Amino acid sequence: YSYQKFIVLSPHKNDLDQEGFEVWESFSARFSRLTDIFLSRYLRLCATQSDPAFRGTFRDYLDHAEKMGVIQSADYWFSVRELRNKVVHDYSDEDTEIFF
Repeated sequence: YSYQKFIVLSPHKNDLDQEGFEVWESFSARFSRLTDIFLSRYLRLCATQSDPAFRGTFRDYLDHAEKMGVIQSADYWFSVRELRNKVVHDYSDEDTEIFF
């Protein structure tokens, strides 16, 4: 639902009205929450269920999930996490347009 409302927006902040900003904020917040839940919680849970002693960096968890077949590409999901970090922490016009 949020994605369908989001994809019709202009990628330029100057073209957005109040409703457009609300849609953008809603979608970016949901995107951030979803990636946090999937990457930080679910993949860690999968790793520790398969190996209770498993510990590592975020990249280690991604690599482990790829080896287990939970995800197809650790590199792809690492880039999703980088995009999430930009959405949450940076609000420059360039970063916003990259997100769109």
